This record gives sequence, C-alpha cells and structure tokens, in this order.
Amino acid sequence: MILAADLRSPMFFGSSLGFKSVTAAASLALIGWAAQNSRDRVGGLVMGDQLHREIRPKNGKRVCWVYCTVLMISAGA
Repeated sequence: MILAADLRSPMFFGSSLGFKSVTAAASLALIGWAAQNSRDRVGGLVMGDQLHREIRPKNGKRVCWVYCTVLMISAGA
C-alpha cells in the first residue's frame, strides 16, 4: 500500500478540533498500521513545502515507524 500525504502550507489551517495537516497525518498513520497488520507492504510519499520524502514499500513494522516519524515532523504534530 502506498500512502501519499500533501502537507504543504495550505494544509496548516483548520478548526477548533485541529489542523488539517495533523488530521491527515493521523488518518494516514492509522491506515498504514492497519495495512501492516494485514501483512501488506507499506510505503509512501510525504510532500511538504521544503520536504519531499519517498519511502519504498516494504514488509514489517520498521517502515511504518519511519513513515509515521516523517509524517509527524512534516505535519507539526
């Protein structure tokens, strides 16, 4: 499963519940962990204003941790 996150500056606004970027990052992290639990390969793309990171799909928990870390850094969570 390839997950794509667009975390450029237009995503950094929201409501009283939270920023769109944080909501998107949390949703993608949950989808990634669900795919990993189903033994699917997980990878993705995170695009920000100054960051573009590609993570190749692999099996295992480590790639989910890497993807979630990149999401947290980019989303400002």
